Amino acid sequence: MTLSTRTFSIALTSTATNAVAEIVHFRDEPLLIDEKAAVYLEACFCNVSLKSFQLMKFPSYEGDESDAEKLALFTAAELSSQKIGLRILSRKNNTGTWREKAVWVFN
Repeated sequence: MTLSTRTFSIALTSTATNAVAEIVHFRDEPLLIDEKAAVYLEACFCNVSLKSFQLMKFPSYEGDESDAEKLALFTAAELSSQKIGLRILSRKNNTGTWREKAVWVFN
C-alpha cells in the first residue's frame, strides 16, 4: 500500500458570513477501486485582515471590587466584544448535513 501526502490551501476573500468554503473534495482526486482516503488536519494557519474589527475594550475597575466582581466585569466585556471564528466541518460523500469537527473563536 502506497501512502501519499498532499497539502491543500485556500484564500478566502469573501465577505459572506456563515458560508462553507470547501478546501478539499475527493471528486477531483483519482482513486483506484477499493482504494480509501483519509484526511487529517496537521496544521492550520489563519491570517485575518478585518479593517472594521474592534479590539475588546478592557473593563474599567473602581479599585475596590472583589475578585468575583472583577471577573464578572471582565466576562461581561468579553461577551459584548466582537469575535471572529473558524469552524472545521466535514460530511460524507458530499451529501447530508455538515458535522462540526473543531471550532476556534478569537476576540
